[in-house]
Amino acid sequence: VFARIVVVLLGLTALASLWSPSPAESQEISTAPRDVIDIIEVNGVLDRVLVAFIEQQVVAAAERGSILVIIDLDSRGGVLSDADRNRLEIAIGNAEVPIAVWVGPNNGVAKGQALDLVRNSDFSGIAVGARYGQATEEADVLYGRTVSSAEAVEIGEVDVETETLGDFAVAIDGRTIDGTKFAITEVVEGVADTPRRQLTVDTRFIKPSLSARLLHSVATPFVAHVLLIVAIGLFIFEMYSGGVGIVAGVAAVCGVLAATGLVSSDARPLALLGIAVGAVAASADVQLGVPGPRTVLGIIVTTVSGFFLFPQFSSPLLVQVVLFVLSGVFFYLAMPVMVRTRYATNALPRDVFIGQKGRLVEAEPQSVLEIDGARWKARNLPPTKKGDLVQVNEADGDTLVVGQLEPTT
Repeated sequence: VFARIVVVLLGLTALASLWSPSPAESQEISTAPRDVIDIIEVNGVLDRVLVAFIEQQVVAAAERGSILVIIDLDSRGGVLSDADRNRLEIAIGNAEVPIAVWVGPNNGVAKGQALDLVRNSDFSGIAVGARYGQATEEADVLYGRTVSSAEAVEIGEVDVETETLGDFAVAIDGRTIDGTKFAITEVVEGVADTPRRQLTVDTRFIKPSLSARLLHSVATPFVAHVLLIVAIGLFIFEMYSGGVGIVAGVAAVCGVLAATGLVSSDARPLALLGIAVGAVAASADVQLGVPGPRTVLGIIVTTVSGFFLFPQFSSPLLVQVVLFVLSGVFFYLAMPVMVRTRYATNALPRDVFIGQKGRLVEAEPQSVLEIDGARWKARNLPPTKKGDLVQVNEADGDTLVVGQLEPTT
């Protein structure tokens, strides 16, 4: 027990170190003493971690003297509460430097709560081929859940359509944004002496720190869902395997990470309760080494609850199917083998049951014999069937061989 506690504490300590704030990773294209545009990367589900990152970088841009912040956005939506959305709106609205948002790359998308960034920005653009989701009521009626990049410009949701992020930065030249007129390009000779414009300012690319990216990843709804199921499975395995605590430590780490994502995604308490009840039901027959109806019911309840776990998102159907299959393999194959290997012949001398009477509560192909309220794996010989009162004739490894004593009427 002491070893298990030590392993769990070490795992939690290592995980806690990830919460310590660390500066965002950045990469400067040039160190020349010129004006700088900050380009910050916002990818994936918009959550509290990304909101904090955006707030931090908007303030830092003003402190560094940057002339513009461009948010490179690719997000299918968010799991933000109303309070978090207000924080984001205030951060963008009160920024001391102009804020521009570009939706890209060409297969990128902005949908749901991610549209708050576009609509609250001072200037916006979208990559050719990118999608703009749920733009306006009119767009939803005419074009479904998303509109093309060109359509997004046409209905006035974004300002310009460009091939690349660099082209978007160039498109800002000559425009007045938030009271600042930008003159940030010059004309140079291009391929075949064709004139082209290039930036006269430096760009600084910034993305979240490693710890922030990890927390952002686990806050993604389906990742948190998977981590929760993994944590429950490892905990059940540890309870029946009698290990030294390594599995319990891993389960604890997965559980803490899952809890972080579940809280960030505002997981529904009733769905969590359903998953917990399903897990208890599925593990009820583990000690018998023979899966039963409760195992099937538990797996089904856990899977169905997963569909209702998050209010804004649900885990993709493929993820749900994979979790269902893996749960079946775990409870029907892995756990029975482990339990029978550990407890069958060494810990439980089955020959002591020879001559005892019991009743078959399940018949072939997976027979279960009940003796004095306890259930054991059995093999029933014809003409015995479910419900018969039988007698144990021999022990074959971890299986009790039973014969007919009194047929049911």
